[in-house]
Amino acid sequence: MVRLQPHVLMVNFPYLIDSLSDQILQRHYVVTLTHELIHERVEAYQDQDWKLDFQPLSRSQEKRLLSRSQLVTAISEDDRKKLKQMLPHNEVVTCFPPIYESNHERVFSTPRAPHELTFLFIGSGAVHNRETMRWILDEIWPKVSARYPKMKFHIAGSVCQHAQDFASVSSVKLLGRVPEATDAYRDADIAFAFAISGAGVKMKLLEAIRFGVPALVTEETLRGLPVGAKDVFPTVFSASDLLKLIGDFFIGNTTLTELQNRQQSWADTQLQPKNLIQPLLNSLPLT
Repeated sequence: MVRLQPHVLMVNFPYLIDSLSDQILQRHYVVTLTHELIHERVEAYQDQDWKLDFQPLSRSQEKRLLSRSQLVTAISEDDRKKLKQMLPHNEVVTCFPPIYESNHERVFSTPRAPHELTFLFIGSGAVHNRETMRWILDEIWPKVSARYPKMKFHIAGSVCQHAQDFASVSSVKLLGRVPEATDAYRDADIAFAFAISGAGVKMKLLEAIRFGVPALVTEETLRGLPVGAKDVFPTVFSASDLLKLIGDFFIGNTTLTELQNRQQSWADTQLQPKNLIQPLLNSLPLT
């Protein structure tokens, strides 16, 4: 348990800073928590010609808001370096999202036979999730299903609203919004923690780790992760990459249990709450 001084004010998202009066800001030690560089997400969406589905900020707008804080947290070391360039007179510390122990059970157990694997993609209806899901459905899954017709692809979350044209495909199951993520992960052998664009850290990967389900990633997913991530999370660039990984599971070069154990061991080392939160605590006025 850590007790903060009452004058410490934590602001969750830069947007909220302008809702605070100058008097409040002057009386408090203000810490702004960033979850990404918003102007980078804007640029990523524009590069993909995607419609913005969030409040955009330019680099100068984001800099102005964040500069009103005494301390800014970055979600990754990469973001910390960029924020420090933007805010040379502000303190900036990395505060990567930790994996907390929870009441959720570890849902991963002995997987099905390799030719009957079930894959899961879960996400909201945000543009980046929709586009990533469509990439899987249009470019990846048809080739996988053609070679392994007993494999299943489950999709969960409000992103399902944008895949209704696949509702009649026997190998694809649209779960829709689920009351508990556990329900979706329990039936999955592998999680697609994929992202094809965006900013910040991809929470799908952390969620899969939390539920103990082995994850496959894209190059974008790895951006900003702590050291060693690329060695334990297989990266998929195309359908041929995924087919090769499945082949490795078939011939026993890598079993899913071994993959999950490696990923869990990495998380136990790199994502401990105490280690990740400590830089922030060291910078705060504590009692």
